[in-house]
Amino acid sequence: MPLAVAALLCAAARTEAGQAGGPGVRRTVSLAGEWRFLLDPRDTGLRDRIWTTTLPDRIRLPGSTDEARAGVPNTRPATLQRLSRLVEYAGPAWYQRSITLPYEWRRRRITLFLERCHWETRVWLDNHEIGSCDSLSTPHVYDLTPYASPGVHRLTIRVDNRTKYSIGPWTSAISEESQTNWNGIIGRIELRATARVWIEELRAYPDLLSRTAKVRVRVGNITGRRVSVTLTHTFRRDGDTVGPSEGFRAQSADCPPGFTSLEQTVRVPPEAGTWDEFSPRTLELGTGLRATDGSTTWLHGAYAPIGMRSIGHDETHLTLNGRRVFLRGTVERCVFPLTGYPPMTVEAWASIFATARSYGLNHMRFHTWCPPEAAFIAADRAGFLLQIEAPLWVGDVGQNAPRDRFIRDEMVRILDTFGNHPSFALFCIGNELAGDATVLQEMVRIGRSHDPRHLYASSTALPSGAADDFCVASIRGVPGPATDHDPRTTTASRGIPMIAHEVGQWAMFPDILEMGRYTGVLRADGLVKVQTSLEAAGLLPRARALVHTTGRAALELYKEEIERHTRNPNGAGYQLLGITDFPGHGMATVGWLSAFWDTKGLVEPEEVRRFCGPTVPLLRLASRVYETSDELTGRIEIAHYGPRDLDGAVVTWSVSSAAGTSIAAGELAAASIPTGRLTAVGSLSCSLRDVAAPERLTITVGIRDSAIRNSWRVWVYPAEEAPATASGVLIADAVTEPVLQALRDGKRVVLMDGARAARRSIQGSPTPVFWSPISYAYGPGTMGILCDPYHPALRRFPTDAWTDWQWWDILERSRSMVIGDGQPALEPVIRILDNFVRNLPLALVAQCTVGSGRLLVVGADLQSDLSARPAARQLRRSLMAYAASDDFAPSATLTEAELLALYPHSERDAIRSRQMHLGSEIVLHVRAGTAADPGKAAVQSPATDAILVRSAGYDYKVEGAHKDQEGAGWRTSSDMRVTIRLPRGFAGTLQARVHHWQGTAGAVQMEYEGRFIETLTRCGPDGLWLRIPVSETDTADGEISVVARPESGIAAVSEIAISRAADAPDGR
Repeated sequence: MPLAVAALLCAAARTEAGQAGGPGVRRTVSLAGEWRFLLDPRDTGLRDRIWTTTLPDRIRLPGSTDEARAGVPNTRPATLQRLSRLVEYAGPAWYQRSITLPYEWRRRRITLFLERCHWETRVWLDNHEIGSCDSLSTPHVYDLTPYASPGVHRLTIRVDNRTKYSIGPWTSAISEESQTNWNGIIGRIELRATARVWIEELRAYPDLLSRTAKVRVRVGNITGRRVSVTLTHTFRRDGDTVGPSEGFRAQSADCPPGFTSLEQTVRVPPEAGTWDEFSPRTLELGTGLRATDGSTTWLHGAYAPIGMRSIGHDETHLTLNGRRVFLRGTVERCVFPLTGYPPMTVEAWASIFATARSYGLNHMRFHTWCPPEAAFIAADRAGFLLQIEAPLWVGDVGQNAPRDRFIRDEMVRILDTFGNHPSFALFCIGNELAGDATVLQEMVRIGRSHDPRHLYASSTALPSGAADDFCVASIRGVPGPATDHDPRTTTASRGIPMIAHEVGQWAMFPDILEMGRYTGVLRADGLVKVQTSLEAAGLLPRARALVHTTGRAALELYKEEIERHTRNPNGAGYQLLGITDFPGHGMATVGWLSAFWDTKGLVEPEEVRRFCGPTVPLLRLASRVYETSDELTGRIEIAHYGPRDLDGAVVTWSVSSAAGTSIAAGELAAASIPTGRLTAVGSLSCSLRDVAAPERLTITVGIRDSAIRNSWRVWVYPAEEAPATASGVLIADAVTEPVLQALRDGKRVVLMDGARAARRSIQGSPTPVFWSPISYAYGPGTMGILCDPYHPALRRFPTDAWTDWQWWDILERSRSMVIGDGQPALEPVIRILDNFVRNLPLALVAQCTVGSGRLLVVGADLQSDLSARPAARQLRRSLMAYAASDDFAPSATLTEAELLALYPHSERDAIRSRQMHLGSEIVLHVRAGTAADPGKAAVQSPATDAILVRSAGYDYKVEGAHKDQEGAGWRTSSDMRVTIRLPRGFAGTLQARVHHWQGTAGAVQMEYEGRFIETLTRCGPDGLWLRIPVSETDTADGEISVVARPESGIAAVSEIAISRAADAPDGR
């Protein structure tokens, strides 16, 4: 403790001893422990004056009603959407206990300090209501002084966690998707005693140039008379005073009753240094107050953290202490599954920041919430730059005046409470806000005027305003496998730093083994559902492999996306979403760490730091796939945001084989690499002529005599050759009579691009699901490959078990085949992993025997443009060699009928036809939109359709009609649903004619009664008729529906017909 302040505090004890009757006066009394308690679900406690009674139940504070298992047991069905609370409660809850105020406190100011509450609190001391508070972000502090006489009192607190302002149901401060809408009080709960003249606020504004700090003190005075106040300032680190005493001259002033603001500039000792991520040195400013009216003396002391740092910006980057910085951040959504609320200790937050730091990060964005004091202290020590946000995520800013006032007040409270912390760098009004931009801009101006120590922005993911210091913009994704692109043109347009918003969001498979970790207030019902689905799909034994392969594939995308932003000379950084899983919003397993901040075993921190750190070597490559006739060339850059320039740096590079054999190496001339920018340092080049292709090469770029290095993998294949064939192997693209005959004759058949011939298939994709297949159920919805790299079919195609960059072109031009699903299945050679909601059995390559023949089915296009597609050409070569070898011995056996159930005959099929079948009695027959105006969309009605047959009890409903020169139909670019009403228990056949509208390409996925039944890849100009059996079970509710869902373009249904089963009685 600094001597000047220590002396004052000791004097305070002596002075108050004279007033209060004893030495060693306690200044705080903890109220942690057992409290009396009562839930008030009907909200009658205020009417019944419940604070005058003794509450019947017991609860421990700090804590929540969830931890006490107080509330309504959650018996809703398991959901994949979010974690499930064991018990739920929204409404008033009453907390009560007896407190004893020491006799020594009789002439002191006494406050009740509640560090974090959820949401509104009201407080009574005995029968006196003290007041209310509704901050979600800062402590609730109540002045008990008027009623706080020595002795025993009854303290009653009402906590109401119902939504008070419409700040958005997904706002992290209150959302069930994140920390849950808990009820309770957490952190420190204590009574505090101060002198009646005290320091209410203490703020320090450091100035690096002058090595001084402007100290602003707000003095409170409830003595009822004017007093003379003397303030003394000093600094300490780890409890020891630092700096020369002459820098701490006293300041005197007169203070009338009420509040008085005082200001003084003090010299900061040299020992303070500067604060940044590399040297996060902080001091503690101690301010001692001595007040007197001539007869009575009052003493008080206060402390505030101070770090000598100055944050600013130029047109493209943030600056810290005049040096450009590049933010490497992650988003923290307040996910703490054991408690359902954030930790309140420095140790817990220090662990979080240490983990983030181990992966190279220097920044954390608190998405629509503000962490507690402990997080700021830990971030100060770790050198992290924090973005704090008000609790707001809405689309109607400016339309709700009480809410707008609350957000403005909350912002000011956050600034007042945590503004001294050097880690508090950025403040944003909320997430993805929309509405009245002038309201947001005014809030930014208010914030900056109130506390200029931070930078301000009005919202994430929205155009910036003139008042904003920075913007957080949606710039995400990976455009392809090359490494020579970056978003510089996008980020150069704003004139202020642009931080990339929520980068990543690459989904991976959930780890069902984490179920055992959920031992607190939340249960992971979603993981149970995933386990059940995996078991039904026969994939449960592969559960860990699913996590690993999808995780490694996602990491490759994270690496490239992070490097893409790091390659951007105009970018201010990125905020990842995220390095940890987010169990809300559809169970978004997007992190390489779990929701508990634990490793999943996917990657070591050192590997991530190579591409996510202060200094990152970068390589611009036009491709990751080469031929032996190519020259491998690349441009080398160094993104350096370290504490100082790298003088005389020698950049080295090497190219090595998968076995570690050196292919080529070199080094560049020594050069100075300045900090705060991206620097082009040279290039590399080597011939691939002598590479023993096919081969995977690793390119490494680093700085000599340092740990700085980064690496990339590329693939080299033999120079162009004719497409591979194999003697004795029939190549086809559909199941035709010659194919069936070849299999009957015991021959070998390769069905190239066979997914287009499959009854059901899904569009291929080199990237996994975005965020979550529940929240974003569009696109292919798959999650990459899973294969055995040592399978003989891949002997000539080097690969890992997961999707890597050499698969990009192959998967872009592929379809994933449904190879089973409740029926005899093909044996997968290369699996396609479906998302964890559907878990369809998919494959890119599969095999089986049919009779005495052997069949290899390939879902990728390995036939088109092979001269320009080395990877596709090489995969074809490997597969054809396998098909002709003795290794081609499938274990799965299908009959011809079972094969045709998966791969329909191209010319005759029971379900697909070019013509309508007229064999049974038709009870409903409609042609769509024939009466609509040509070229105009119209709301569907019978007036626009040709109803050829409609028996009593039958009707239909669709979404739209259209007619033009090409024809007429019901069409959509999303889901075209046709609903048919018919008698309950009806059995028969539904026929539907499906088209690609106006020649638009893309497969059409067909669903019937919620079941995925057909994929139509080749409808042709006249469309295809589907014949769908209708069972009595299907019609038990008197309604059936069929959905046409185009993968791209527009799908149309131009005609439907319902026919009764031949043996069905009349009326059925």
